[in-house]
Amino acid sequence: MKRIVSILAAAVLVAEAVSAEAVNAGADNSYTAEYDGCMYHYQVISDTEKTAEILSAEGLSGRVDLPSQLDDYKITGLDTKAFFGNTDITEVYFPAEIKNIGSYAFSGCLSLRKAVLADETEYIGEGCFMGCNSLVRVSLGKTLEAIPERCFHSCTSLNYAEIPYSVIGIGSEAYFGCGDVSGIRIPPNVKHIGADAIGIHYDIRSSSNAVISGFRVSGLADSIAQTYAEQYSIKFKRDYGEMEGDADLNGRLTTSDATRVLVECSKLAQRGNDMSLSMLQFQNSDMNHDNRITTVDATRIMKKCAELSASTR
Repeated sequence: MKRIVSILAAAVLVAEAVSAEAVNAGADNSYTAEYDGCMYHYQVISDTEKTAEILSAEGLSGRVDLPSQLDDYKITGLDTKAFFGNTDITEVYFPAEIKNIGSYAFSGCLSLRKAVLADETEYIGEGCFMGCNSLVRVSLGKTLEAIPERCFHSCTSLNYAEIPYSVIGIGSEAYFGCGDVSGIRIPPNVKHIGADAIGIHYDIRSSSNAVISGFRVSGLADSIAQTYAEQYSIKFKRDYGEMEGDADLNGRLTTSDATRVLVECSKLAQRGNDMSLSMLQFQNSDMNHDNRITTVDATRIMKKCAELSASTR
């Protein structure tokens, strides 16, 4: 019964969010090409650069590996509602060439269980996966800067949500109604979180929005993550920040931390004491605790990275 209710609710939400007009009808410069047994309709973006975007497709089902090229054109994006309402797709994988995904591109794909975006994906539109209530896992890549409004609204089967370190903003209701997600980490680069973005669902018993039971937000102390959690009375766990060697505050110790320290050393050599590191970054970077940032600290971070790498082999 719960499953049936969620499907009906998702269908209603999608219908309200997207008009019933024909998808991408009458597009200019549109062509059709066959790929992997399916017919793709695409629109040319630039004849000079030989780039195009997918408008829609016919015959897609099961696992779908999207094309990186159709005819002589490189596919760089998906148009608005490109695969809207397709109930046969179960998995979708993106090539590196596709950097932009339009609004509601997969909204209403009720059988979609897995989506793997390329690391090169730069933009996804609002409501992209809205109402995909079979969606369990999503990989968002490494370069995405924003998770838009209603992106995963009513994805009731989603059980894990990972925010890439590159993200700086999370839109309103981005993860609204994702009741199987028990918690989320907010990287330190995130500067904005919209209303009801995470950890909130509609509670039938109270007929109002409420915090998902047991939901927890983790992130840097005194950050937007903590502010959001306190605003909605969500449990907050201090997770990022105070880690020896973590110069870029991403919650991990990597060679990029040593690079960050070396860059700072170079800047200090040019500008004297005009430091660009925050106090927390300085504390993490000062490996020998001499209240200075030098190449010695970078060397110690590299050594620690090597030790960690060796211990995981």
